[in-house]
Amino acid sequence: MHFSKKFHLLLRWRSLLAMAAVASLALVVACSSDDDDGTGDAAPAATAAPVVQTIVQIGNPQAQPPADAAPSGWNTTWSEKIGFTLLETFDSSGDLAWSPADHSDVYFTSMGPGYSGILSDGNTLPGLAVFDAKTNELVASRTYDLGVESYFEPHGLGVSMDGRWAYLPTAVSAGFGDVGTGRWLVVDTQTLKIKQIIGTATAPHHASAFVDGEGNSRVLLYTFRGQAGVLDPGSDNQVVGSWDNGTLTASGYNAFANPTGEYIFVTIRPASGMESDGGIAVIDTKTWRVVKNISTHDPSPIWVEFEAGGEHAYVSNGHHSSIARIRTVGPPPTWELDGITQAGTAGPYGIRLNWDETQLWASGKGEGSHNRGQSIGLADPVRMPTSWGTPGEWPTGCLRNDHGTLNPVDKSELWLSCNSSFETVVWDMDAREVKARIPMPLGASTHSGSFVRYAPDFTGAMLSDSNGLHGVAFQEKAQALAVAAAAKAPPLEDLMGDVDLSDPISVGENVFQRTAGGIGCQFCHSQDASGGIGPRLIGRTSADIAGALDRVAAMQFINLTNEEIQAVAAYLVTLGEPGTTE
Repeated sequence: MHFSKKFHLLLRWRSLLAMAAVASLALVVACSSDDDDGTGDAAPAATAAPVVQTIVQIGNPQAQPPADAAPSGWNTTWSEKIGFTLLETFDSSGDLAWSPADHSDVYFTSMGPGYSGILSDGNTLPGLAVFDAKTNELVASRTYDLGVESYFEPHGLGVSMDGRWAYLPTAVSAGFGDVGTGRWLVVDTQTLKIKQIIGTATAPHHASAFVDGEGNSRVLLYTFRGQAGVLDPGSDNQVVGSWDNGTLTASGYNAFANPTGEYIFVTIRPASGMESDGGIAVIDTKTWRVVKNISTHDPSPIWVEFEAGGEHAYVSNGHHSSIARIRTVGPPPTWELDGITQAGTAGPYGIRLNWDETQLWASGKGEGSHNRGQSIGLADPVRMPTSWGTPGEWPTGCLRNDHGTLNPVDKSELWLSCNSSFETVVWDMDAREVKARIPMPLGASTHSGSFVRYAPDFTGAMLSDSNGLHGVAFQEKAQALAVAAAAKAPPLEDLMGDVDLSDPISVGENVFQRTAGGIGCQFCHSQDASGGIGPRLIGRTSADIAGALDRVAAMQFINLTNEEIQAVAAYLVTLGEPGTTE
């Protein structure tokens, strides 16, 4: 849908009238100006746009870099492979847009003009909003005007692991297929000003954060046409890994890092015109090559959700309205599909396990069918792969809900982004009912979001986004699952079996595989110690193990004697070469 300038201005005036009537809504601003932070305080005096500190290739964010432009210091081989280009850098310093002392747990989500026949009455621009995760109140919001007539709908929003940068996708054209118009707006979460504009060859899609297998914080960005880049937020957001449809030999759609950060699962569709199933392409985050393809027996796989223990991954299938389960124990060549069940709703998009992993919720977007879904479905991960049935479906009124994000503050809450009813719906997974409806500022659309916890000095930590739980939230869930598993385990004396107590390696194997904490170390670190919830342990020393037992919160329920610790270390030496992950 292409807006005329006249229509664009008409909607802008409607936006201004709406803002005058609703004091809590943030002012529409240009990409670098200050405005009301949405807390009810008087808006500060207008300030000048920040001076452009560096123009990497061009000074006009709407233009394209010349074909003969010299490579900048930002470019890498990986960025050039997928057509990501740093178009402009701004000074994003200035007054704080909101107070983390007043709002320690917040939810960032995108703002947009709407799309596919359902448009916002009050907003025509890309932007973002910040809500308090405890009270649901609007903390701050911004929209960004790059000086063009129409914008591509932001279909997601990501935040870096340290909470410093938000990544907002848009384009300086409303069309899905318009080449060279894609834009990622890298926004300073403290001032809500733009820091960088990254150009893409095609329209941007989603963003999420993860920690790779070597402990590095990364941000994953990808487009609707299969170009995916992994950025290093600590190095000017340079691209440090990438792939495209040529790498996948298929059409890539969405992408998700597994719990160890060693692999990324890309949902893939058959090449155009081919009658075949889609599935998952597994990307190694060291080589950025495909190491495994797994069919999900559906031409339209969409979303991936991982168990905290790393034993299974779940994939929503949009065409047949089903959910496939992939067993992910051991190295990728051994991974395989081991179950399919009903999603509980038509055209499922995003899926999310609850905290104890007894429920698997599916957003009923109506993907691939009516695309006007207003319900949420429930699948049963516990009974898979033997059960084809579903516990049920519930109406939410959340029109065209695509993503659901767990609220780490209230573990009963799943926040649903409703891009066509222009709200966030808070779904109570325990009560199985709508708990709250949070209207979007300016009546804007919304897709996806990120929960971040901040200290008063703005030190941040990502807790939950479209890639699942992170940091202390993930550790808390993993520990709760481990404790629950230990409570169901047989008595330790029954687990010892015929272990040769005179052989340290035999004792160490038994402790690692079965008795530590009543469940064994393998629950978090995998049977071969290659890593799962926790890091790779092959070759770790007794001092390493003792130190982890002392300082890692998720291991506080495990009690081992010095002899058992030494035995585990002796056993780990037999499993291979030491790893590099902490």
